[in-house]
Amino acid sequence: MKFLESQQRKIFLAITIAWVCITLNRYCFTHAAPFLLLDPNLELKLTDIGLMNTVFVSVYGVTKVLAGFIADKNSPRNLLVGTVLSTSILNLAFAYRMGNLMFLWVLNGFVQGFGWPACSLLLREWCSGPTLGAYWSGVSLAQTVSMSFSAGVGGYITTTYGWQTSFIWPSIVGIIAIAAILLWIKDPVTEGAHISLENNRHTHMPLSLIHISEPTRLLSI
Repeated sequence: MKFLESQQRKIFLAITIAWVCITLNRYCFTHAAPFLLLDPNLELKLTDIGLMNTVFVSVYGVTKVLAGFIADKNSPRNLLVGTVLSTSILNLAFAYRMGNLMFLWVLNGFVQGFGWPACSLLLREWCSGPTLGAYWSGVSLAQTVSMSFSAGVGGYITTTYGWQTSFIWPSIVGIIAIAAILLWIKDPVTEGAHISLENNRHTHMPLSLIHISEPTRLLSI
């Protein structure tokens, strides 16, 4: 059980780091928006900023629903890594104006929609049982803290160094964090019969480890 608890803590920490990175890359637009309006080279109007934000939120919400079905059929680990990497690259492209800003930001919303389904699936598979609520709350708390951190630190950085840095620094953090995500997160075991949550409530075992009886299978996770 010590191995399982250690594995759960590593995966929880990696999921939390990933979700914080996604959150930082999402809310950087909020405190950069006033400075985007002041940049004469961009020629953006207040209605443009409002439209960019509205379309981003709409695309993000729809993608989260569709991504849930995709996450059930694919590797949640790869989806999470791909989300963090993609949103970081897109924010760098936004900062250096490597394309239409509206298109880049909306595409960012589409990419970020894959993040939470992957996180929730990994939490359900690895941390289910009597501790699932605590782990889930921890990830939600990390999001709230990162939002506050982004508003304070991000606002200062943007004011001091310009709106581009508002998109650059969370991108760098995200790219660096991918190493921890790749190292600590393991995909759930998919071999064998499907085990329902109802069965797991009686076993108090993570769904990914039910039906693993051989020591070699356990050590290979």
